[in-house]
Amino acid sequence: MRFFASLALLLCTCVKAELVILMYHHVAEDTPASTSVTPEQFNQHLELIESLELTVVDLVDHIEAMKRGDAVPERAVAITFDDAWQNIYQNAHPMLAARDWPYAIFVNTQPVDQGRSSSMSWDTLRTLHNAGVRILNHTSNHKHLVHDQFKGADWLANSLATIEEAQTRLEQELGELPRYLAYPYGEYNTALTEALAERGYTAFGQHSGAVGTNTDWLAIPRFPAAGIYANTNTLRNKLLSRPFPFSQWPSTDPIVAEGQTLSITLPFAESVPFYKGYLQCFFEGETLKPSWQDNSASLTIEAGGQYGRHRINCTAPASAGRFYWYSQPYLGHRDGVFPDY
Repeated sequence: MRFFASLALLLCTCVKAELVILMYHHVAEDTPASTSVTPEQFNQHLELIESLELTVVDLVDHIEAMKRGDAVPERAVAITFDDAWQNIYQNAHPMLAARDWPYAIFVNTQPVDQGRSSSMSWDTLRTLHNAGVRILNHTSNHKHLVHDQFKGADWLANSLATIEEAQTRLEQELGELPRYLAYPYGEYNTALTEALAERGYTAFGQHSGAVGTNTDWLAIPRFPAAGIYANTNTLRNKLLSRPFPFSQWPSTDPIVAEGQTLSITLPFAESVPFYKGYLQCFFEGETLKPSWQDNSASLTIEAGGQYGRHRINCTAPASAGRFYWYSQPYLGHRDGVFPDY
């Protein structure tokens, strides 16, 4: 599968360095609905990708090419799974292998080491790795990485330890692997991303949006495609989405206190490629009105910080029925305490 993805890089009509990443967990009929698609739904998603004539690419090869500024396939999509559930191997892998499509699994290693029946074994992961599937880091214990940040100075060392432990176990079993990490629950903060940058990691969240050449490589967006997001009508728009042409990627620490004012600036390149009034941003069901100054759109939400996970989503029309799409995640705490979910 990795061979075919690399061949696509060589043979493509390479125009814009853009990428859409889909995120799945379970592919089964008897697992939690919020994180599952049925095998039938998953097959419908693959058929939709085929009908849109998208190029399914190897996640690592494509992102590394984007970082270097190399030519990459236009209208590219990467498929990822979080947690090494056995049903991925049983139900999703045959459909992907039949199409020679690459994909990636972010593995939390403790369940594998413990031999849990719901998780893949090391032998299964080794089989997939040898077949070209990317096996990547999802920490050892799948705990919240930033929930202890107000409880003492050792929280960062503990978070890095579960990341490095997983990387070590993966490489002990499979050989040298790229340092690619998916944050459990999509949660991170600036201190963690800076530490991961020093250690050479590339990291992925669970917030929506397309990937561009100036994306923050320690907070890469992925579109959830399970549960309420499994609908093929809405998935189509996500598969065709494009990254906003920002002059630089908006940067803000996603950790906020309950009631804290939220502010973010979207800095566009020399010209905004759409009528400025078409930019739509949303927060918790509320439509936001951006304030423009030259080519920068500012968003401010008074008392916007809410307890738990929430986000600002922004879209604008792009060419040929496509949309630019950007999401900024937030994780709200109450007096230094985060919700345990």
